[in-house]
Amino acid sequence: MPADWMVKLKILEQQPEVEMIFVPIGGGSGAAGTCLVAKTINTAIQVIGVQAVSAPAAYLTWKNRQYTTAQMETEAEGIATRAPFMLPQRILWQHLDDFVLVEEEAMRQAVRLYLEKAKTLAELSGAAPLAAALKVKERVRDKTIALILSGGNISLEKLQKCLY
Repeated sequence: MPADWMVKLKILEQQPEVEMIFVPIGGGSGAAGTCLVAKTINTAIQVIGVQAVSAPAAYLTWKNRQYTTAQMETEAEGIATRAPFMLPQRILWQHLDDFVLVEEEAMRQAVRLYLEKAKTLAELSGAAPLAAALKVKERVRDKTIALILSGGNISLEKLQKCLY
């Protein structure tokens, strides 16, 4: 399996017209890597971080530019953090263009959409970028975007919750 940054590089090699990348953020290392790759290739690419409303530690730290802890009540394990990692945060402070917080139901809807439209199984945190793009759909209209689907490790119980 290639390194995470190589996957992002491959996306931009195959789709150089990408204008925005939505990436889930837990501790922040994947998003920091996305920022570094995207901004090295084209500084005009907007990188948008995504986190659950019910676990906003990385968002609050990014917004306030200081270490901030927060509650962690999301079912999206990959973005469920009470505290951010500060090295990635320093990179995000410099290079992340924006942050979108998404609700649990929006992530469940995104899991359903991935299954229905792309025939792809996504876990809640992996579906968070799609949920964010849908939340800001007017902003992404007529833009070429990339969504980082970071994982498909979803339990049957959580999948059932998404489907019904």
